[in-house]
Amino acid sequence: MSTSPNLQSDIPSQSQPDAPANLKLPSSRFIFWLVLCAMVLLASNMRAPIVALGSIAPVVQGALDISETQIGWLGAVPMLTFALGAFISPTIGKRFGLENTLITMIALLTAGMVIRSVIPTWIGFLSGTLLLTLAIGFANTLAAPVIKQRTPNHIPLITGLFSLTMTVSAGIVAGVVLPLSEQFGWQWALGGWSILGLFALIIWVLLRLRLGSSNHQPIKPLAAGEKAPSHISMWRTPFAWQIAVFMGLQSLLFYTVASFLPSIWLSKGLSAVSAGQMASVFQFMAPVAILSLTWLVNRGRPIQALAIFAASLNVLGVLGLT
Repeated sequence: MSTSPNLQSDIPSQSQPDAPANLKLPSSRFIFWLVLCAMVLLASNMRAPIVALGSIAPVVQGALDISETQIGWLGAVPMLTFALGAFISPTIGKRFGLENTLITMIALLTAGMVIRSVIPTWIGFLSGTLLLTLAIGFANTLAAPVIKQRTPNHIPLITGLFSLTMTVSAGIVAGVVLPLSEQFGWQWALGGWSILGLFALIIWVLLRLRLGSSNHQPIKPLAAGEKAPSHISMWRTPFAWQIAVFMGLQSLLFYTVASFLPSIWLSKGLSAVSAGQMASVFQFMAPVAILSLTWLVNRGRPIQALAIFAASLNVLGVLGLT
């Protein structure tokens, strides 16, 4: 991963289809920093709201007077809405534009964080959780195309910072949300993070106003004698299904552990603060894994072997919790 991007490169013209002909396009340096800030703020909202609930689930359960089954559903909601968001977001993104769709989703995400804090009932908390996790499901799918279209020469750098921000923000929230709830109340501890959503919304609106929307991409005409590329159906490709199942299972495992790890440690006798700290350790191990994986891949290690090794570590980790 490059740490000193070439900021003099120009973004392809098709990523700015809405720009008027007489308007000077922003410089590549400005585009780089604007997209970077937008992605970092978006990433800071994409795991923290989910992880925060896991760290104070017993507090929320007691405050809302709900059953263990109901608190369990709150932990299961993200996987369902992520799947729905991933399925429908490409079509909506193409129809209304990536930036337009993401701005709407950030607004819904922020609204969801506020709703589940200001309406302290089971229905209010469930509604807010459904709203914010569906928005995160959209963002999971649409963030990468924005990076690719807006900063094609800095994809590894911005993608890496995007992933790192998600992990670091989740780790910080997991460790501090319980002390904050004891100091200010659980509603402020969960809803206060919506300020990051407001900052993200402002930056994304600025990005949309300055760069336009990346929908209505022009189609490159075929040269004389050139054949149209054949389209491969992912639905009929076994390898695509294998990847989908593998990624789906690892996402299911991650969000299950992220949601319930503090509760598991509480049941084993740890204090609430120690359980939250364990959740932070879980989140902070992700950058270590990412850097190690990058090093191993660059040294030519086979991807299949690394995937099997990672899955084996998951099995050992789960067994260690029993």
